[in-house]
Amino acid sequence: MRRVTRALAVLSLSCGLGACGVTASSTNPGFADISVPRDAGLKRDTSISIGPALLGFAARHADEDPETMALLEALDGVRVRVYSVGEESDSAKLYSSLEKNARNLRSEKWRAVMRVSEEYSRVHVLVREESGQLLGLALMSVDQEELVLVNVMGRIAPEMLDTLTRTIDEDVMALRESAP
Repeated sequence: MRRVTRALAVLSLSCGLGACGVTASSTNPGFADISVPRDAGLKRDTSISIGPALLGFAARHADEDPETMALLEALDGVRVRVYSVGEESDSAKLYSSLEKNARNLRSEKWRAVMRVSEEYSRVHVLVREESGQLLGLALMSVDQEELVLVNVMGRIAPEMLDTLTRTIDEDVMALRESAP
C-alpha cells in the first residue's frame, strides 16, 4: 500500500492538486466541511486532496490486493490535512474548534461513532450514512503535536471499514516517513 500512497502523492503534486481534475469534490454527499481556526498557531504540514480519477488509477495498481482494490474503487475522494501544533498553539481553541466541527457535522446528518477526550488530546470520528451504506467518514484528531483531519468520501460498505481504517493508518505513517 505504501507504493500506492507514494504514487498518489507524486501524481497529486505533479497535477498541482486541481489543475488536472483529480481533487476530492466539495459537492459529494460524503464531503465534511471541517474548518480550522486561523489564529490557533498552527503550521500546515500536509494537504492532500484526491478525487475519483486518481483513486481509480490507484485501484488498478493496488498490487492485486482485492480488499484494497475494492475500497479504492468505492471511493470518490479523500482529503487529508495535517498541521503541526507548537507550544504557541492555543489548545483550548483547537479543542473548541473540533467540538464545533463535530456539532456542525451532526446537524448535517453525520453520526458520531467515536469520541475520545483526554487531558491533552481529542478525537472525533463521524460517518454519513444513507440506506445502510456509508457515504463519508470524517476523522478529526488533535494532540500536543499535531492536528489531523481526514475526510473519506464514497459509497463504503460497512465490511470495508476495517480495510479503510488500516489503509488510513498505513497511509498517514507512509506520509510521515516520506516527509522531508
